[in-house]
Amino acid sequence: METVIGQDDAGKFIQAHCNDAGIMVRDACIKKDEKTGMNIVLVEQDGTRSFLTNPHGTLRSLKVEHIQMPFPERVQRSYALQAYLYFRRLVLIN
Repeated sequence: METVIGQDDAGKFIQAHCNDAGIMVRDACIKKDEKTGMNIVLVEQDGTRSFLTNPHGTLRSLKVEHIQMPFPERVQRSYALQAYLYFRRLVLIN
């Protein structure tokens, strides 16, 4: 996973979930002195979305140098499969 998380409870929760799901979180992604960023998304009935973001969390500290480039081949295949399944689901629903 290409992200930045803290070593707080939220970061530990994310890391445990990723470990259980077989998603690798590199040690470089974990920042001991930062709080894990959180987003709350509010969706209106008409589809309008509003985002509440902690301005002091890791979401604001993610930089391009945190992203491993180029993506490893196994990751590229995974993203392609996820995109295919996501858009296929949209077509089946609509």
